[in-house]
Amino acid sequence: MTVGKAAASEPTAGDVVTAALRDLVQSFDQTESAALAGELDGVHQHRTIVRRLRSVLGVFRDLFDPFAVKELRRSLQEWGTALGVVRDHEVAAQLADALVADVDAAASDARVSTRLAAPVRDATLAAHHRVVEIHDLERLRQMRRRLHEFAADPPLSAAAAEPGTTLRILLIDEAERVVREAKRPTASLHVQHAVRKRARRVAHAIEGAMTDPPGIFGDSLRAVAKAAHRIQSALGDHRDAVLLADRIDQARTLAGRAGEGTLVYDELDARARAFADERLRAVRPARKKLATAIERAAP
Repeated sequence: MTVGKAAASEPTAGDVVTAALRDLVQSFDQTESAALAGELDGVHQHRTIVRRLRSVLGVFRDLFDPFAVKELRRSLQEWGTALGVVRDHEVAAQLADALVADVDAAASDARVSTRLAAPVRDATLAAHHRVVEIHDLERLRQMRRRLHEFAADPPLSAAAAEPGTTLRILLIDEAERVVREAKRPTASLHVQHAVRKRARRVAHAIEGAMTDPPGIFGDSLRAVAKAAHRIQSALGDHRDAVLLADRIDQARTLAGRAGEGTLVYDELDARARAFADERLRAVRPARKKLATAIERAAP
């Protein structure tokens, strides 16, 4: 960004992003205890804040000292990854429970739920135990200390003195990358994961920056965030359904070896894969909505 310094009465880019970071750090503190206690949605809410922090720091990294922002994002990634393992297992168990309940033959056979959902619930408990364990490691204590210090007195670069309105250009550029990268929704899971991360980063960065004074960004950028979230959600649902179908295949094999009937697993597998296909098809219209939102939000 090369627009120049903000007028005295106008918030700078640094002002806007610093305010966003301070709000997010406050939310980090508020959601931490529920995540550690294993409360309902506790891990999910805390993980979302961690992701949003990393997104804001990543998208607006040029406003800060490069070494400081890189180190803080790296430290947050370790904590976010541990939370992510728990959340992935939680989602897997919820999907398995919902699918089993929706298929009469599966709902009436306790062995199906035992094979599909019970192992994932056990994995959830183990992963959460690990989160509690590593929380008090010295490097994560230091991460929390650095996070608070960074938000309280951010190491701003010269770019932070530019007008806050210039952030719109940066956010639009990030969103346009999502539109380009989402052109091939039938690509591999690996490629889809990269697109999903990019879309999530855009949505979280915009949502994080919306703590700005009224009028700087307005509703048009909120629409961009919402559209980016649609892509993230569709690709995330597709991935979860594909992984569930893979677990169903494994459960079918184990059931067959145990001499149990396997037809019910065929129906479960078909439903999971049909849902995966449905969510993948949703990426194309979501991409179009994002492109439209970008056009309306462009300066």
